[in-house]
Amino acid sequence: MAFTQTFMAEIGADAHGPMRNAKPGDTFIERFGGREWCVTVGKDVHRPRVYPAASDVWVAPVTVTEITTPA
Repeated sequence: MAFTQTFMAEIGADAHGPMRNAKPGDTFIERFGGREWCVTVGKDVHRPRVYPAASDVWVAPVTVTEITTPA
């Protein structure tokens, strides 16, 4: 059975890593930890209070599902 987990992550132009270009509703493949993962960004987004209003950072539910398993 593939590993799946949902968590809250920062998305938007001021976010870090692959989530920088993510938009609500996006699905893409990402490689990390020596494995491939299907990443799905949820549509229920909100702006975190700890960032200035002018920043392009949003928080969204993100689900990652393992595509490849280690040998």
